[in-house]
Parts: sequence; structure tokens; C-alpha cells
Amino acid sequence: AACGPLLRGHNALLVAPSATGKTEAALAPVIERMLNMRPPAPAAELGLLYIAPTRALCREMAERLHQNLSLLDRRVRPRTGDTPTLPRPCPFGLCTTVESLDSLLARAPATLSTVRAVVLDEVHALHGNPRGDQLMVLMGRLDRATKSPPQRVALSATVSDPDEFVRRYLGSGQLISGEGRRATRLRTVKDIEALAAAIREEGLRRVLCFAKTRQAVEEGAAALRPFIGAGRVMVHHAGMSRRVRHEVEEALRSSPVWVCVATSTLELGIDVGAIEAVGLLDVPTDPATFQQRSGRAGRRDPVVRVLVV
Repeated sequence: AACGPLLRGHNALLVAPSATGKTEAALAPVIERMLNMRPPAPAAELGLLYIAPTRALCREMAERLHQNLSLLDRRVRPRTGDTPTLPRPCPFGLCTTVESLDSLLARAPATLSTVRAVVLDEVHALHGNPRGDQLMVLMGRLDRATKSPPQRVALSATVSDPDEFVRRYLGSGQLISGEGRRATRLRTVKDIEALAAAIREEGLRRVLCFAKTRQAVEEGAAALRPFIGAGRVMVHHAGMSRRVRHEVEEALRSSPVWVCVATSTLELGIDVGAIEAVGLLDVPTDPATFQQRSGRAGRRDPVVRVLVV
């Protein structure tokens, strides 16, 4: 559904559930269009800008895209608070956060003058808060910094007001919706001890738990360790150093058995391997957050397993 409009250069909002391939559905045709331009987008000129809410997702996407596009002699690099130095020579694609884009527009607008396409991933995580307002303003500034306004594509798992999304972040464009919603098996438990018992009872080996604050993450992990085992319980949040966060992400990918308690840093798309169930240590702030967090479980399974304290 996305390929035709995007290959023709249209702006679009892609809406589909988690794990249905939105990112590839956007990036594959956008990049193909850029490489088929006459002249094609040069390898040593910034043509693609990928914007995501978190540094972890930017780093993950930079690695995934670079691995694929290096076959076409195109480089993709991250530029976030974790990696603030602008890569040299200039890469074909740059994965960045809202705040880092703001910095680039202020400090190095000439670098952005050649951008031909912008992909806004997980835009629902920004909508309705000051970061969403900031992104809307930055899109206007980017248009003025480029030789011609770039193609814009936004991706979201949950959208309550698609027309407003299109107006704010794309200016104009079409809505492309995908199917694939899965059934949810919800189990409620009364406390952390009961959560640990449910994990053991259901034989779950890889469980991603969410809490609202860094303090709640640390307290939840500490409460789980006596029941799960200290070596099996990990934490992930933005208050940790870059090195430690990266070590945790790698451990989650490589370890066969774990429970990880995180804030929204692991909510959005980053690959930590197969997750059998999601645990919610508190009530999500809104239905969209519940849908996004629960969608992290069993990404190839027909039923999502969710344990709620």
C-alpha cells in the first residue's frame, strides 16, 4: 500500500500495529526513489533524515540501515546526544532525535540543505506534548534550510486524529492504513510477588516490564530480584550512562532468560530479541501507551500476553 504513493514522491502517514513492518514499508520506497532520481542522491551528501523519539531507536535504525545500504555504497550514521559529533564525511542517511535536529539546524544548517526525504518514526510518542510542538516547528525550519522541501513520511502504531497528524507534521499528505491487529490475553496480578509467580507459572523466559519513572523501574527491579534471581533481572532507562544502556541492550539480545524493567526507552521499536510477554507495573497514562507497550510482546505470535500489576 505504501510503495506506490511513496515512489511517486507523495507525503504520507503510515498507520499500522506494532511489528507489521511500517519502517521498512516507508524506507524501502523512499530510498529507492532517491537512488532513481536523475541525478541520484550522492553517497557523500546527506539525503535521508530519519527522526525518532529516543536515542536507542536512532542507534538501532542507523545500524540496520547501514548494514543494508552499505551494499549500495551508502553510509548511515546516528547523531544524538550519545553521539553528538556530526559524522565526516557526510553520510547518505542520518538517524537523529528531535533535540539533535534542532541543534543541527542551529549549528550546521548547510549540512541539511541537500535532504530529500524525512521519515518520522513513532510520531505518536511525540504528538500532544511539547516535543511534538517542537517537531512541527522544526519541519518548517527544515523546509527553509533545504534546496527544495523534502518528502515527508510519518509512521505511527496508534492515531486517534490522523488529519491532525498530517496537518502538523506533513503539511499535506495521505493516510495509508495497515491491518494486523492481534488478540490480547490480559492477566492481572495484585503485586510484584504475584507477578513473579505468574512469570514462573507460565514458563516465561523473556519478559519486558514497564514502569512510569526511573525510580519506579529501580524499585520494581529490586522487588523482583528475590523471586526471579538477581542475575536475571535488568533495568533500562535514560538515567543510565550510554555505555551501560548499550551493554543492557546487548545482554537482552544474547541472553535466553531475563526480566527487564524499563521506562519508555524500550517502548519504541528497538530490537532486543523475542519478547514472550509484557509486564505493566503501573497503569499506562492512556490507551495508546497501553497499546504500544503491550504490542512489544510476541511480535510474531497471534496473541499478545500482558501481565498487569
